[in-house]
Amino acid sequence: MQDDMKKNLALGMVQDIHFAPSHIIIDRGLLTKYALNHVNIKEFAGGTGELAKALSEGNSEIGIGLTDGFVASISNGSNFRIVGPFVESNEMGCLYKI
Repeated sequence: MQDDMKKNLALGMVQDIHFAPSHIIIDRGLLTKYALNHVNIKEFAGGTGELAKALSEGNSEIGIGLTDGFVASISNGSNFRIVGPFVESNEMGCLYKI
């Protein structure tokens, strides 16, 4: 595929320890090394809520963030889907109504 025909992929990520491997890959230039230089990465320091807003508005095509923020956004009508886990984790959430 010619370079001018490649589509840039907008990947949004939040800053979280779970995603450290992704940040290492980016910092070491491995995306470019393996010809994935058409991926535009934007970090969302504001968290998953900020990333979810960008996904809903079409400013990001793929997002790597925390599930609870995505679920909250979807429950409020966002038009994206959670497709699977990025990392395996034993973290659990618990809700209790007083």
